[in-house]
Amino acid sequence: MPVSSGKTEGPFLTHLPRLSGRWATWGASSLLLISHLGLLWTFELSSHLLSTFFWLALAFLGLLVADRLLSARSPGVVAILLVAACLRLILLPLPATLSDDIYRYVWDGRVAGAGLNPYFLAPDSPELDGLRDDLWERLPHRQVATVYPPLAMAVFSIAARLPAP
Repeated sequence: MPVSSGKTEGPFLTHLPRLSGRWATWGASSLLLISHLGLLWTFELSSHLLSTFFWLALAFLGLLVADRLLSARSPGVVAILLVAACLRLILLPLPATLSDDIYRYVWDGRVAGAGLNPYFLAPDSPELDGLRDDLWERLPHRQVATVYPPLAMAVFSIAARLPAP
């Protein structure tokens, strides 16, 4: 059986030895943290595409470094989920500039929370006039009733009760 040299395989970063889970995790997490803080600093992502792409590329580099440097003793699921949750919390204040899906989620949650059927009533239905506000103006495909499954609708109903960022 051949003995491993401890080096990674593949065309990129092949010269780097695998590190202990702790050092690789801290290094990759640092790159991810810096990239997410950069995205927060950029704020209006769709208006600053070059800057946005730079910070996203840095985040990808962090993931690539983690993949290439982690030894067999990789961080546990709890550590990965904790880092992921922290990174997501950093981006929570950002407006939804790259996707308008969140507006539909909240709208469908409001409709369900009002005791109405979002599978039967499209957002532009006259029965929903009382729910319309500035959120309704941002909705994509107002002529189409929701397509999301019931469990997602339950989550949307909870999200609709949370304060908007």
